[in-house]
Amino acid sequence: MLILPTATTAAMSLPFAAYLLTLSHRVIRARKSTNTLIGEHSSATGGTDPLYIAVRAHQNYLETVPTGLLLALLAELNGANRRVLAYALAGLWVLRVVNVEAGLRAEGTTGVGRKIGYYGTHTWIGAMAAWCVHLTRDYWGY
Repeated sequence: MLILPTATTAAMSLPFAAYLLTLSHRVIRARKSTNTLIGEHSSATGGTDPLYIAVRAHQNYLETVPTGLLLALLAELNGANRRVLAYALAGLWVLRVVNVEAGLRAEGTTGVGRKIGYYGTHTWIGAMAAWCVHLTRDYWGY
């Protein structure tokens, strides 16, 4: 069996895909419970809009995870240590889950998980991009 040099990123895609399906299911469930077929706001007034929270959690995830997986793939293709890469991807997954579960879904959507998830993810993306550049330093003559 041929195993491509992207086995780590491929294997780590499972928890990311599973959580994406969870977030998608929450949007569908919120749409059904609020009788809102289109849009990101339900007609519910007062308090936190469950549909809006579900949609934002889904969108926030989709705004960052594809970039993270792409950077991980580039790192792996350029010879990144697979064990370090697996831990890094696990860290990204935890950051995204914390952002939603301990942030957006917390009371008033102001849980500490929002800050941890937001700043942690942006730091992760910057660090992974820097690692990709480091891995290609021979190409640039450094």
